[in-house]
Amino acid sequence: MIGNVRQATREEARAAVQAASEAFRVGAQRRRRRAKDRSESARLMEEAKEELSTILTREEARRFLNHAVSCSDQLMSLSFAPASLAA
Repeated sequence: MIGNVRQATREEARAAVQAASEAFRVGAQRRRRRAKDRSESARLMEEAKEELSTILTREEARRFLNHAVSCSDQLMSLSFAPASLAA
């Protein structure tokens, strides 16, 4: 035997079942709302996919160019460094 547990009264058991039932109902409402919100987001993104793809492409190009400039600056600084530092 691991331990002793007091047996619940009929009223406590009913209260536990009622609480679980309410929690399940609330959880189901939240799941339905999240599903509806996801569907609406997908619909809006589908409507605006051309604009979104333009924005995302522009942002990715900006990041790429910033990285290229940074690498170029680093290479330029190395090319003018004294031979003892470049080795």
